[in-house]
Amino acid sequence: MPTTHPGLLTDTEHGLTQAQDAQDAATVELAALKQKILDHGPDAVTAQELADAASQVEHAALATSHARNALEAAHQADRQQQLEALKDNILNTAGSPDEAVEAMRKLEEAAAYLIAMTSGRPQLIAQGTANMRRLAVPQATAGRAADGHAGLGWYDAGLGRSDGLLIDGRNITSLNPGILIAAAITRAARSQGYTTHHLAPALDINTPGGQAVDDPETYLRTRY
Repeated sequence: MPTTHPGLLTDTEHGLTQAQDAQDAATVELAALKQKILDHGPDAVTAQELADAASQVEHAALATSHARNALEAAHQADRQQQLEALKDNILNTAGSPDEAVEAMRKLEEAAAYLIAMTSGRPQLIAQGTANMRRLAVPQATAGRAADGHAGLGWYDAGLGRSDGLLIDGRNITSLNPGILIAAAITRAARSQGYTTHHLAPALDINTPGGQAVDDPETYLRTRY
């Protein structure tokens, strides 16, 4: 859309003022000629002079109307420009629905991945423990698998932890996907300067343990 020149309104307003001044002057001149005829008789002013003065008034009036229309058009153009700028600002701030749909899709995929990868862990750990026991793999002690068993170990639940497996130093234990998802959403809210309370009542999150939020990589690497 064409941009209104910064001085367009001022110039147009000045043009209207000039046209009105010219109309006023022509009106005064015509009135003076009429009064001259009344005071001194018809011979004081010729018919042509009177006609010319009347024509000048009409011309000046039309010029004033034109200037007024031009000013109104300039105001409308300026208003339209402001409306377009407002619209652009609102749309840019609101963002694209396509981008929102894509973001929701990615969030859905990420949540589905975490749910899928953690939901089968209790069964995996139970079966893994049973198989290790069958193969005479001893229980891990102090978080370490016994030597001579291909880096394999297992341990029972206790002291605030669930059953788990050790594989070459990697700790595989049960995980609640809700904790991971809640931690990710909590971090997302914090990154935007919000708390999870801003998500209520649609989403009611009881913030999980500190490490899952503050250091998710360490939290996962010591459990995943």
